Amino acid sequence: PSSLKIILEPETTIVGKSISSFLPSLGNLLEKIPLKEFGSEEITIQETTYNVSISPVYNWRRRLISRVINLRDITYLKLIEEDLMQLSNHLEARVIDRTKKLKNANTALKKEITERKKIEKQLNESLTDKTILLGEIHHRVKNNLQIIVSLLKLQKKYIKDKVMMEIFNTAISRIQSIAIIHAKRYKSEYIAHTNLP
Repeated sequence: PSSLKIILEPETTIVGKSISSFLPSLGNLLEKIPLKEFGSEEITIQETTYNVSISPVYNWRRRLISRVINLRDITYLKLIEEDLMQLSNHLEARVIDRTKKLKNANTALKKEITERKKIEKQLNESLTDKTILLGEIHHRVKNNLQIIVSLLKLQKKYIKDKVMMEIFNTAISRIQSIAIIHAKRYKSEYIAHTNLP
């Protein structure tokens, strides 16, 4: 019978002996579970793992007369369970590793964003400073050109020679042209390119 395959003893040598004498692990389990109770546990016999279920057997008078011991070979299931556990541990380790890498990448990205914001702030401050400086330069150049034109106009009043008068008028005209171009460049959206009429 199949029970003899588990016991690995000839039938003649086990008759009349207690289970504990040839299957100590099963005997220990039987002692642990009270007679009138159901029980289930895993044990290993000869490198084979069994799920042992123990059930009391009663007669028609409700008296305990025996116990049924059912052994189910679950060695293959235990191997699968171990493989699944190893796979689960491997996947868990990969998830932890990936999470750590993502966390590091996120930290680096936050640092980069902070650096970019800092640089952007510095650029905006620099642009504001340059805009103020450019405005100041424009006003100074404009004022200087106006002073030169005013001085030339004042000087022109004392000129009697027509040739010299023409030279002064040309110079005043040219300086006024420079002032107009300068004003257009200052007001232009693109300082590098200015459309002239």
